[in-house]
Amino acid sequence: MNNEIEERFKAAVQYDARMSKTFCGYDTFPLVILSYLGNRLPMDAHVLDVGCGTGTSLLTYASLMPGWTLTGVDPAEAMINLARAKLEERGLSGRIQVHAGTIDAVPAAELFDGAALLLVEHLLPDDGGKLRLLQEIVRRLKPGGWLVLMGLHGDFSTLETQSALDAWQTFLSLQGFPDETREMFRRRATVEDSLVPEARIRDLLTEVGFVKIEPIYKLQLVGGWLGQRG
Repeated sequence: MNNEIEERFKAAVQYDARMSKTFCGYDTFPLVILSYLGNRLPMDAHVLDVGCGTGTSLLTYASLMPGWTLTGVDPAEAMINLARAKLEERGLSGRIQVHAGTIDAVPAAELFDGAALLLVEHLLPDDGGKLRLLQEIVRRLKPGGWLVLMGLHGDFSTLETQSALDAWQTFLSLQGFPDETREMFRRRATVEDSLVPEARIRDLLTEVGFVKIEPIYKLQLVGGWLGQRG
């Protein structure tokens, strides 16, 4: 492994550890998703993980749902390379496929029983970017298929969201992040990323054809929603 590739792999590994420190409950997010999809999907379900990162969530799903086959996609090639290495090491390459790229890298003809979208939606602008991603997920779900969406959300003009932001900042401080790092995260959430209120997330899910939409998770700025393709 040359030095450049090695550095990319190190960054991917550090990303996992950093996310675990950054978001309260991060390590349990795959279990939250499974707690809603696990009793709604068939034992032999085909499941799509959009924004699969280094494959940690895929490994969790595979170990707890041995009958599932899984497909993951992520635009960060270094993370996908690490995911592939993890899958090969555990002998899971036959059950789990991963693609480097956007959701367009997943063939539209490949239909899934369920999908997970974790910490992705809030990164896309609400100028058609969020809508298009959800449309492409719906295209790849079987009728009646289920989606769990988890990500940052909120309206920073409200006291509720400001309180959630303050709680997150305090959590980051308790985790040992210095002031400049906490300010970086604050700026990302309030300026650089594209957080929208829960009502807007519901509207987007409804617009692309999801029904039976319900909130399933809320902690600080992270929210979760369940929806079924109509």
